[in-house]
Amino acid sequence: MGVHSGRLAAMVLVVLGVAVALGGCAAHAATPMLTVTPAVSGMDSPLTVEASGLPAGQSATISVDSTDAKHIGWSGRAVFVANSHGVVDSRTSAARSGSYTGVDGMGLVTFMRPTTAAAVNSEYWWATGQARFLFELHVSGRVVATSTVTRTAIAASTATSSLTLQRDGLIGEYTASKNTSALSPAVLIIGGSEGGNSGPQVGAALSAHGIRSLSVAYFGETGLPAQLSKIPLEYFAKALTWLRSQPGVDPHHVWVMGGSRGSEAAELLGANYPKLVNGVVVNAPSSVAICSYPGCSGPAWTLNGTAIPYTKQFNTPTPADDPAAVIPVDRIAGPLLAVCGTADQMWASCAYANSIMTQLTQAHDSYPHQLLSYPGAGHLGSVLPYRPGWASMIETESTAIADDQALAAAWPKEVAFILDNSR
Repeated sequence: MGVHSGRLAAMVLVVLGVAVALGGCAAHAATPMLTVTPAVSGMDSPLTVEASGLPAGQSATISVDSTDAKHIGWSGRAVFVANSHGVVDSRTSAARSGSYTGVDGMGLVTFMRPTTAAAVNSEYWWATGQARFLFELHVSGRVVATSTVTRTAIAASTATSSLTLQRDGLIGEYTASKNTSALSPAVLIIGGSEGGNSGPQVGAALSAHGIRSLSVAYFGETGLPAQLSKIPLEYFAKALTWLRSQPGVDPHHVWVMGGSRGSEAAELLGANYPKLVNGVVVNAPSSVAICSYPGCSGPAWTLNGTAIPYTKQFNTPTPADDPAAVIPVDRIAGPLLAVCGTADQMWASCAYANSIMTQLTQAHDSYPHQLLSYPGAGHLGSVLPYRPGWASMIETESTAIADDQALAAAWPKEVAFILDNSR
């Protein structure tokens, strides 16, 4: 019995040794995988990017490439180190180098750059269909796994139409569901000092949530003022009247969304046209009407041919040169949402936003009003997240990650605020 027992024990040890050896080989030979989900998403939806099957501590690069509707190539990449489970998850793993550094779940997309020098400082140009994004996992300079997803700017159920000065007295783009049988809220989108029509992407994203929109240019286009100077509020009132008349628009829930200098116009419209404006959203706002731009040589806004009182004092919610420059937001007959970043280096948007909230509170305003303030974030003139190329256009790289995270947090809250207060 002792001899047999000894032989049996030896055989067990041999089997266990083989098993351990095979297990070790299997673990070592695990196939690297790259999973990007969901496979199809809207441009304002986050992606989950995860690499697995890597040796613990392995350095790996994840890249993403795409071509926009103008046939411009875009690329982003970041170097990561796999955790103890052999996993890289962009939501929790820090990029060590590449297009960005630090933890940013959508950094690979947001920090994409154009591959041609002529397109530097531009944004990804979306088409009405789906855009393809190819992700690749690189180890030791070799592609070991790939994953492809598509992202949509404007759904097939959405229609867009352009407004012209000759035909409509406006320059803009209307985005709406083709289904007009049910009423839905609508938003007039007003951009800032960049000029032109900067809001169609925001309008496209809003349409995916059942919100109709009209994005307008008010200077910097042929036939419009060359600069942000003496802009008549009547121009925006015409846009609101047009928007309210469209099939499917709920005339009781028409909003104005203004970013940066456009926030002044949004607030002034709400205060001076309470029958046309049912709610206001302002991003990186001002609480005062500031002088013309550039040059500060006169008023930025007029009403009935008369200058709206304005201040030449920058970053001052209570201007001494003309106290009447403070916009009377308490006259807005509807809800108001303000969004700001505490590290805004273009102007003191959080000081302005807090002034707006204080004014509403002191006036015992009965409508919902909310401030979303994001520590460390910069000038959040638009809160549409996940836009390739956007990060290269912000005022400072030092706020890039905080800005990206702020946009991701603010956008769904902004959409919800409009929908919840349009029922």
